[in-house]
Amino acid sequence: MNQIRYDAHKKEISVPNPLYEPNEEKPRLYAKNFYDKTQFANNLPLSYCEKEQEELTDYQTDYQTQDEDEEFEINMVMEMIEDGDKKEMINNMEHKGTRFAIIILKGPEGITWISQRTNPNKIYYKLWQYPGGKVEENETYRQGAIRELEEETGIRKNKTDLQYIFTHRFEKITCKVFMVETEEIPKLKEPIEMSQWEEIEAEELKNYHMTPTIEKHKEKIIKKLEENFQNGLTI
Repeated sequence: MNQIRYDAHKKEISVPNPLYEPNEEKPRLYAKNFYDKTQFANNLPLSYCEKEQEELTDYQTDYQTQDEDEEFEINMVMEMIEDGDKKEMINNMEHKGTRFAIIILKGPEGITWISQRTNPNKIYYKLWQYPGGKVEENETYRQGAIRELEEETGIRKNKTDLQYIFTHRFEKITCKVFMVETEEIPKLKEPIEMSQWEEIEAEELKNYHMTPTIEKHKEKIIKKLEENFQNGLTI
């Protein structure tokens, strides 16, 4: 039986590590992988997991506070810069990553949805966009796409719902563009970063100044949207 031991010579207390002492009587906890639903299990007691969750929450709070402080400092600096220099600084901003995914929203009856970037401290300020963003290191492009789609619009889709359209490479960036069919109206989930999602006809996309990947391939996207709309919405 494992017991806490006291070493009088070293004046230390040793506690057995439960990770290496499996005990069938301990509750088994299960977690599902977000993408492939694979189940994993461990035999840590519930109290350990609750403690780790509390520590994680504290860490997230500290991290959020740090982000808010950094954002405040950035805003203070930006207020001290002339408008012309500020515009040049924003245009010279670099992407924080090398892999990105964009999701074209295809609705019924020839409509699509776009929003305008409204954060003056972010790259492509005032340009119009589709849902999308950086693909994390542990994600595939499709995984990153469905995550960004839900984070920015509230629309939940599976990887198989995405239709691959093309890949755009520029400035050491690889951006894969997908299309998804939906009857659900996108919700504004990140009001600090973008405007309300605006419903437009596919052909109207020509009238908007879009982010680089969409702007460069605008004709191809419009054609693809119209083809799909003509074929009808697949549920």
